[in-house]
Amino acid sequence: RELATAKAIQESAIPRVFPPLPEVDKFDIFASMDAAKEVGGDFYDFFLIDDHMLGFLIADVSGKGIPGALFMMAAKTELENYMSTGMELSQAIATANSRLCAKNDAGMFVTVWAATLDYNTGEVTYVNAGHNFPLLRHGSNGTWEWMKKKCGLFLGTFETAKYRAQKFVMEPGDELILYTDGVNEAFSASDEEYGNDRLEQFLNAHANMHSREIVRSLRADVARWAEGAEQSDDVTILALEY
Repeated sequence: RELATAKAIQESAIPRVFPPLPEVDKFDIFASMDAAKEVGGDFYDFFLIDDHMLGFLIADVSGKGIPGALFMMAAKTELENYMSTGMELSQAIATANSRLCAKNDAGMFVTVWAATLDYNTGEVTYVNAGHNFPLLRHGSNGTWEWMKKKCGLFLGTFETAKYRAQKFVMEPGDELILYTDGVNEAFSASDEEYGNDRLEQFLNAHANMHSREIVRSLRADVARWAEGAEQSDDVTILALEY
């Protein structure tokens, strides 16, 4: 009963209404999270910062179960609080990290890919704090490109860690996909990993899909790959199309 209650609290904190902002037609966003246990450590979030700026992120906490859920809730709260102030993204991430380090007796950490989108101009500012590299599709039928810039360490361990933000501009039709390692590290029944190459091949084979379609199709492909094997990690995916 305690696990069920913790799961309900955790899930209630994650946006699950899509489209979340039907009055804004500059972007389309969709996400899903499937926990490996009753309560997972993955999470995603998105929120308006002002009348032209969207904040969004995906994260993976080192633990599972109730400890992972508690640290997940703390990380989500700190990240949204500081990103929503409108301060520079690198400073917002550094401040959230400092706060998490100060109350982390369990020694947990969280990898994060966090960004802001100016949906009037398409400019994306992001910080990759030890997370999986996302992919960006150029145009509605284009190829996918790995976003391989690292911007700093994972959060929760080194209080004085520094973060440097990166920028790029999305053009109409571009799509960004974020995921946790429950995707690329999913194992088949024969103990073979899904892997980054298979992820890229899948995306290129479905290059014309929109956010909802690509998230659901990728989740189904990972499930088919892992059929017969126990789900070893949370599977979380977020797609944003400009």
